[in-house]
Amino acid sequence: MNYAPTVIDRITALKLALEQGGIIGPDVHLPVLDEAAELLQKQHKCLMEWLRANGTGGWIDELRQAARAATTSPDANVEAVRTMLLERSVAGLAKYGVTTMRRDLTLREWQMHLLQELLDATIYLHRQMNYSESGSDDVSPIITRPEVFDVG
Repeated sequence: MNYAPTVIDRITALKLALEQGGIIGPDVHLPVLDEAAELLQKQHKCLMEWLRANGTGGWIDELRQAARAATTSPDANVEAVRTMLLERSVAGLAKYGVTTMRRDLTLREWQMHLLQELLDATIYLHRQMNYSESGSDDVSPIITRPEVFDVG
């Protein structure tokens, strides 16, 4: 990453050439060239500091590793659900072209989406309970009267 010193050297060489060509005198101050060289030196310093911070083993890399460690659960089930959430997010974006950050739905519309998802989940649970109770793929309902939920 030696672009800045190279450009600064060229600016210095340009000033020297102007002096040697008799265009300017040796004691002439060219603020534009001096300011350009100073600005490049500052930018080069900032870039090098940024690269040191962001490079492998830099302080930002250390922060990333600490954040990763702090956000990783020792519970494999939590990590499995987290992976499923991420996969579902990516699949939803691919399918619908939007994320849940969209702003075109009202609160009521969001609530309706949730209700529909919960109703689907209830159907899936009911079906699984039927399968588990009978030991077969019998689809006869366990709960014959929906108003009675004896979980006993």
